[in-house]
Amino acid sequence: MATIKCKGLTGVKFDLTVTMGTTTMNGLTALAQAVEGQEIITAMYAEIHADKDKSINQTDHGGDTLTAAGLVEGDLVYCIPRYSGSNGFKRQRQEEKLRIATSKRKGLAAADTNANYYRALNTKNKDRLATLYTAGNNDSSTLVANGGALVASRPWS
Repeated sequence: MATIKCKGLTGVKFDLTVTMGTTTMNGLTALAQAVEGQEIITAMYAEIHADKDKSINQTDHGGDTLTAAGLVEGDLVYCIPRYSGSNGFKRQRQEEKLRIATSKRKGLAAADTNANYYRALNTKNKDRLATLYTAGNNDSSTLVANGGALVASRPWS
């Protein structure tokens, strides 16, 4: 058993326990998701790449073991969300950012209430957002005002 350091979708760095000659680059997705929590699903990971060499990545080496891909114990890998930058539509990015934030606020899968990123108000409620995009999944979606006065801790309850 070995340890790989991982910076997940939530931005939190954590350790992953792996078997270097058996665990594949694709297998890192499920391991990271298990640490980050139920709000995060494996489909949200677009890419995982090594900090020391970005050519060591899931796209090019998905089926390779970590050793064959070029990783060694203690290396750092980064998880990249599928809707980052210009990828995806506004609504998709908005909803995934909310899922990532929820997972982090809950203290990840371990529900670590002592973590400095844990928040007591950690349940997302998109109906509490000031504005919402209509149900369409395209960039021409119109904004719908969610009227009324500002709600404290919006969108968290």
